[in-house]
Amino acid sequence: WAGAWVNSLFRSEGAGVASELILQAIAATRSIWTPPELGIVSFVDPKHVSPVIRRGKKIYGYCYLMAGFTHTGFTKGGLWAWI
Repeated sequence: WAGAWVNSLFRSEGAGVASELILQAIAATRSIWTPPELGIVSFVDPKHVSPVIRRGKKIYGYCYLMAGFTHTGFTKGGLWAWI
């Protein structure tokens, strides 16, 4: 994911629907800067979040899926990568 911006600051603490907060943050960012061609990548640690079960599979970072991100794989350390 070299060349993408890394989202390392998001954490939902109950201030609203997480996917909506992500979309608002992306809109605010894009109003000031133009993201690189690879976009923004976010990593989710399954040790620290609860999964959402969808069609029998555990999804860590479901809020990113709902915000339009695509699960693109895993890091060597087992983090879920969303871009």
